[in-house]
Amino acid sequence: MKNTVLLISIGFVLNMNLCSQNLGDSLTTRLLKFYEENEFVGFAVGVVDEDRLVYSRGFGFSDEKTSKPYSINTVQPIASISKTLIGVSLMKAQEMGLLSLDDDINKYLPFKIVNPYYPTEMITIRQLANHTSTLKEPKYLQSYIFEEALPNLHKGLVDKKTRRTAKADVKERNLKATKESNRISIIAFIKERFYPSGQFYKKNNFVKSKPGSEYYYSNEGAALAAYIIESASGKGFVQFTTEYILDPLEMDSSSWDHNSLHQIDSRDRSKLYYFGQEIPRFENITYPDGEFVTSVSDFSKYLMAMISGYNGETNILTADSYQQMMTKTNESDEEAILWEVDTKYDGYIGYSGADMGILTLSHFFKEERMGVIVFTNTSHLKNIDQKVIDLFFILKKFCEDSKKGQ
Repeated sequence: MKNTVLLISIGFVLNMNLCSQNLGDSLTTRLLKFYEENEFVGFAVGVVDEDRLVYSRGFGFSDEKTSKPYSINTVQPIASISKTLIGVSLMKAQEMGLLSLDDDINKYLPFKIVNPYYPTEMITIRQLANHTSTLKEPKYLQSYIFEEALPNLHKGLVDKKTRRTAKADVKERNLKATKESNRISIIAFIKERFYPSGQFYKKNNFVKSKPGSEYYYSNEGAALAAYIIESASGKGFVQFTTEYILDPLEMDSSSWDHNSLHQIDSRDRSKLYYFGQEIPRFENITYPDGEFVTSVSDFSKYLMAMISGYNGETNILTADSYQQMMTKTNESDEEAILWEVDTKYDGYIGYSGADMGILTLSHFFKEERMGVIVFTNTSHLKNIDQKVIDLFFILKKFCEDSKKGQ
């Protein structure tokens, strides 16, 4: 009897493995065709469940000139998905008793920020994290610092409309970017825009709504939340995230672009392709809002922790903190604590990102308890944003089929 049960169990496992292999082979074939039919220089994808990286593969090139392959270990900035690490850090700081999400932000600032349309209403950390703080993004392009000026990207473009767009975009970015020699801190950047004596302060830098009442996406608001973590903990944001997120999850290939434009980088770092052409390295003064550098392989560890945490496991955060972080205060809210939850699609939790030469998506699905990662080094070509979404849904279908096969 025991032998019969053992044989049945072995057969079940073998069938599951065969099913998984067949699904993976089919997905690879489809993704190869997808790559061949589109204009991505390179991208990598990953599918995870709570315990493992179920599928991963790179396509195309991380460096088109040298034909260096884009692999699951290729690192690149991931734009606004970076903000989820601010969310995790806020929850960790709250667990440590360093702050409360419902604290007035001015408790942690060296100067006072108030919405001039509602001067008696406090702005809370939670409102920074769900983008209802009423802070806008005045002169945000000044946050960029380029290794060297952007080249004339429009010269290589055929489509007249795209060529005009590229020419105007490059001109504006080169004109407004901050010089390396003029780099300032996050809090100095914020003060110039939201404190009355600041060089770029205007009443119109704030939304004409009561704090907490209206969604207005703000990179600067997210960066301010990262600064508050620094103020509350006495540690730099890079140090805080390294100590409480990267090291515990053994994300050894991940880092932040911060004060390192001219630092030699020996890792497998991808070039970035904007309007189809390679561009020089860049950083942002407000780097926590979008300059996390990682690979599909490394980021899969983070996403696995997020899925298992949401489903009740305590790891880098307590299970209760995960639920708070990934639950919207009001059903009408666009975001929870720097995580998109059930916003565009029911049962989806994650974030997306876009910047020069960067398009990224990473979400997990409540029902399947699986998540997907899409990182690409290419942006601002015709329909490419939609193509990334198409790629995302190819992976979502793989998750559904994998669950059916179990």
